Amino acid sequence: MKFVPVIRLICWIVCSVLVAASFGVMGSSIIGGLLMLSGAIWLCPASWRAIESLTGKSGSSVAVAILAVPLFLLGVHISTTAKDLIKAPAPALQAESGDVLPKRDAGDHPQVDPGALNFFRHIMEQDYLVALAGGKSALNALSMVNPVERMPSSKLARLYEGDDEAVDPFFRGRKLIVTGEVLAVRIDYADDVILELPGANEMFNVQAELHSDPKKFSEPVVEGKYVDLYCTVYGKVSDETASNLYLKDCTEVDFTPDAKAYADNLTEALRGWLRTGGRHIFPTDNAASYFLVSYLAGTQLPPGNPCLREEAPLEECVSSLDKMKASALFESARGDLQRWQEWLGLPTPEDYSQLSSR
Repeated sequence: MKFVPVIRLICWIVCSVLVAASFGVMGSSIIGGLLMLSGAIWLCPASWRAIESLTGKSGSSVAVAILAVPLFLLGVHISTTAKDLIKAPAPALQAESGDVLPKRDAGDHPQVDPGALNFFRHIMEQDYLVALAGGKSALNALSMVNPVERMPSSKLARLYEGDDEAVDPFFRGRKLIVTGEVLAVRIDYADDVILELPGANEMFNVQAELHSDPKKFSEPVVEGKYVDLYCTVYGKVSDETASNLYLKDCTEVDFTPDAKAYADNLTEALRGWLRTGGRHIFPTDNAASYFLVSYLAGTQLPPGNPCLREEAPLEECVSSLDKMKASALFESARGDLQRWQEWLGLPTPEDYSQLSSR
């Protein structure tokens, strides 16, 4: 037959396209692609043998070619179904309260303001310092930071004198702010500086071992000076009730480095949550709501406010806030609160009362 060469050429072209298509769909469905490839491998030689039979040669594979077609079409169906599943929208998110929340599109994501994050960092640093000092702070109200207990050295010593066995397990290893007058300064056998502070009586003073790093002190500690020391309670080294009480690793009361580190970590956690959404890592939804409102308050600051700069000293930021109504920032921030709550999937807080130390 004179058309056999043309049919052969068309057959090889079609076969090549089928094989290439089989490899192409493997990206969405490996099984579908393999079925298509198997069908193409069976179909092409079988079709070739069927064409040969048209010229009178033996070995017709028409049946094989017919059987290969459904196999190839099955692969096409599986691959198409896999593509549809990939393109299908994700199911709705189920909130803990039982409400169905639609999946947020990337286009709905509000932009994160770096300056507002710096404002958040500054007020969290201040709140941390206020919380440790026992003042009114959101971190205290949210039970995230507890005040550091402050106690005269003589009172601590009297507690030990009263019931050593009951008091020691409670205080040993705890860090306290211990206050008192320096009665004496001495160097012990290990070359550690020891301050003697008032004890339960004149015979047994409280022994406060200073931290070995001199940078922990801004000025020399001398006899007769009244000091506030941040110490770890070591307890008594003797089982006798009438003995010295020891404190160790005493430093000046300066929580600024701890406050900075705390505020930095909290800011990074907030930054990640605002960017990605999803479940927050904060202790409660109230805490998350307060942090969100605090961030949004920073978006209401006028350009040039020092609180918008990360490197600005805390004192400069606080001073600028004292010149304006900080509570007004929090009130105006709530105008954008609902949009962020929808993006973050955050429930509406029951109480909008201001928790900040501002």
